[in-house]
Amino acid sequence: MAHWGTYVTTEVGEGAASVTARTIVANEGIEAATFDVEQSIMDPDGREVATGAVRALSLDAGATGDFPDALSVPQPRLWSLESPALHRLVTTIRAGGAVVDRYETTFGIRTIRFDPDHGFFLNGRHVEIHGTNNHQDHAGVGVALPDALQAFRVARLKELGVNAYRCSHNPPTPELLDACDRLGLLVLDENRLMGPSPEQLSQLASMIRRDRNHPSVILWSLGNEEWAIEGNIKGARITASMQAFAQRLDPTRRTTVANSGGWGGTSTVIDLVGYNYINQCNPDEQHAKFPNQPGVGTEEATTPGTRGIYVDNPPRTHIAFQSPGDTGGNLEKGWKYYAGRPFLAGLFFWTGFDYRGEPMKYGWPEIYAQFGLHDGCGFPKDTAYYLKSWWTDEPVLHLYPHWNWAGREGQEIAVVCFSNHEAVELFLDGVSLGKKDMPRNGHLEWKVAYAPGALEARGYHGGKVVATTRVETTGAPVQLMLTPDRIAINADGTDAAVFTVSIRDAQGRTVPTAENLVNFEVTGGRIIGVGNGDPGCHEPDRFTEAVTLLSVEDWRGRIAPAGTAAPSAPEALQPFPRLGNWLAPLPKPGEIYDLAGAFTLPAVPAGASVELFLPALGTKTTLWLNGHELARDIDTSTVGPALRLAPAQLVAGVNRVQLIVTPFEDKRNHIPELTRLGVVHVLTPAPPARRSLFSGLAQVIVQSTREPGEIRLTAKSNGLAPAESTVTARPATMRAAVP
Repeated sequence: MAHWGTYVTTEVGEGAASVTARTIVANEGIEAATFDVEQSIMDPDGREVATGAVRALSLDAGATGDFPDALSVPQPRLWSLESPALHRLVTTIRAGGAVVDRYETTFGIRTIRFDPDHGFFLNGRHVEIHGTNNHQDHAGVGVALPDALQAFRVARLKELGVNAYRCSHNPPTPELLDACDRLGLLVLDENRLMGPSPEQLSQLASMIRRDRNHPSVILWSLGNEEWAIEGNIKGARITASMQAFAQRLDPTRRTTVANSGGWGGTSTVIDLVGYNYINQCNPDEQHAKFPNQPGVGTEEATTPGTRGIYVDNPPRTHIAFQSPGDTGGNLEKGWKYYAGRPFLAGLFFWTGFDYRGEPMKYGWPEIYAQFGLHDGCGFPKDTAYYLKSWWTDEPVLHLYPHWNWAGREGQEIAVVCFSNHEAVELFLDGVSLGKKDMPRNGHLEWKVAYAPGALEARGYHGGKVVATTRVETTGAPVQLMLTPDRIAINADGTDAAVFTVSIRDAQGRTVPTAENLVNFEVTGGRIIGVGNGDPGCHEPDRFTEAVTLLSVEDWRGRIAPAGTAAPSAPEALQPFPRLGNWLAPLPKPGEIYDLAGAFTLPAVPAGASVELFLPALGTKTTLWLNGHELARDIDTSTVGPALRLAPAQLVAGVNRVQLIVTPFEDKRNHIPELTRLGVVHVLTPAPPARRSLFSGLAQVIVQSTREPGEIRLTAKSNGLAPAESTVTARPATMRAAVP
């Protein structure tokens, strides 16, 4: 099987699906070969539902061939957002009756279609694209996400009614696509480099060949915001050639380019136009000029801001929700625009999560771009509930801000409600502040004079109260809480649980302004990252042992007479280049080497493990450190000294190493002409994991070991009752090792 050597396409008919399984086979032998390709399709329950074979095939030595096989699957279960049914193609290659390769390909049976007037259709049903753009990083772990964290992030998006994921701006890890396949999320898969060169086209080809069997992928993006070319003939020609190239590799999907203001170039030839921000695009005008061209909002502005923050705080890089956003739009404006244009397939908001880099307002020390519907931990911001109101059928009734405003008594505060109820009435301590009808795709707002107490919103349908929610002034923090996202994970050394850390007052209410420092301990697993979503927080995300390597330098020495038992002072010795020069004399029988070097420790590390490694300079060695003998007459005929150093033997600053060495009998072995020989290895244990809460929350990511059992996380903070939580690490089959 060639690399990425299967390509599965499906057509859904009345009562059955036609599945074409193309297999690319490479003959890597030195002679021509004859072989069979056998196919078997397994349904989502693991039952075989179709088989096929292409026999008596042949390839010359070094040749590659593409061999299709058509199979019919009766009454297939279709892949959809609500029921993402996955089938499995098992491909077996036999030569001379023996199995020479076997490969499994996961795929989905489904149909996709973009209509220039009516948007996107999945399995013949109209689906409005509710998407977000997403970078790959997550708090605590950067882009080194365990597979479980990919699924965690997809699930957080789906909770808001998000049904589509745009990769920004590069092909994603395959495990992200696996999660989207499994959980039911559409994907706009994006190429990194736009251009016609062999290197650029090879990267596009790699993305398409790797990802074209994923049913979640519905569009290929050739590029993003190519400002220099998107509005001119160069961009049109490059786009046309890349598009033709992509459609040869996969004719089942359309291609797009995300345009950001340059019109009349790329936009005149692209199969499906992508609009980046309505303040710099005119979809109405483009649709009028190109009525047969479908379109989608590849980027649109959220209402950016910091989770749980309602007043700007520049020193801490905290931003109250901005309206309009820096890109000229905001969440509500953008969604109303797209919701009112059926010819647009939907949109992707920028972004689903805050992400490292690209600080939007303050620059350093701001470390996150704050466009996300969630912060970097995946905690939803208030504005996420606006979309949940209009992107889901789940009843939503959300109030903000919090109601802890000591010192602002009597001042007016804007209280905002996101809801999909017909009407909402707001109360402060039981006194009605007015009932208002909820406008479609809108929100409600009241000006309320602050007084400690309780805000309550009541949602109405048909004139009756059907839901209530409260925001209360809380008391002081007294109790930590730990809540895992799952109660069981696999003991495979890679699976992970995500713990939410919160803080409660005496009545069990989350304290939204708490910033207590919390310490964590874990047994049965390992903490691989912590976070809190604060864009100005520079506390460590990871707590790992530190390794420092120090060179043993300034080597000097002399040839000493037989019987010398103590080392000389370093100033009495010659530099190694002179002693080791090929013209330098060699020791006579019975003579020895008297040697010295040094390494510098900035400080004696408490609790660290310090080891000294030296080369083999002779057959037998006696060693001193700072004038104290460490080893006598140890055998160094094959390997040099390796000694653990105790803290009491070390000093802050220069540490002197001295050796008496019996030379090798082979007289051709000179002392090396080097001034750096040997190394000191300082291993400092990882500090205890800890993180400050931000707006009352933090996050701990705990990964399993390969030992089944209980994983227990403990959280402690001065003056607060501690918290404990457990998940079960169940026995698991290890992944196959790469030979």
